[in-house]
Amino acid sequence: MWKRAIIKSDAKQKLKNSYWQSFGVCILAGIIGGGGGFSTNISIGIPNFASGAPGAILAIVFAIFVIILSIILAFRFFLANPILVGKAAFFTQTACGERKFNNLFYALRRGRYMTIVKAMFMKDLFVFLWSLLFIIPGIVKSYQYRLVPYILGDDPRLSPSQVLQLSRQMADGQKWEMFVLDLSFIGWHILGFLACCIGVIFLTPYVEATWAQLYIHIRGGGKWQLPDTTYVEYEVLYL
Repeated sequence: MWKRAIIKSDAKQKLKNSYWQSFGVCILAGIIGGGGGFSTNISIGIPNFASGAPGAILAIVFAIFVIILSIILAFRFFLANPILVGKAAFFTQTACGERKFNNLFYALRRGRYMTIVKAMFMKDLFVFLWSLLFIIPGIVKSYQYRLVPYILGDDPRLSPSQVLQLSRQMADGQKWEMFVLDLSFIGWHILGFLACCIGVIFLTPYVEATWAQLYIHIRGGGKWQLPDTTYVEYEVLYL
């Protein structure tokens, strides 16, 4: 079992020579894809018309709502999610000694894009559906599929179902520790918000590097069985 202090210490060590490049990746990811951190549950308010409002007005409002929601979802699935995978690929490969800023656009290259879009869509869908059963099952599923972007950043040749199964296997028995790892950053987040929220921006590379380091540690801890093959041992695809 991994130790949180060691994972975070390793992440700090990896960031020593790559912090500002990592910071730039996080900033650009935030500008292009909203940081890839949209909530799975998207809510858009609809004006509260009186019960006697004409049906035509309600129909127009509903149509506008559907269009806006469709745009938001399309943005998430076709741009924000691929950028999230690219960011995971950058931090994973930086931790392995290969620093390339253009890894942020890893998912947008030919032969990878649609596989990544489909896998991330399935991840979001499963987390959303489990969230409908109250918030706790949704949180559990979010950690079960937390490593999906990192797996895709390693090898997009895997099918979406294989990627999701690998994430479930890797997170098996470790979801609580993953949750505690996130909690361990709360103090830093509070300090960041007290500094007019600017501090949170500078904290992001540390958080991302920590999760990449955790993924590398878990990935190296065993062989992972796939649905339609025997076993897979990871070979990082350096770009």
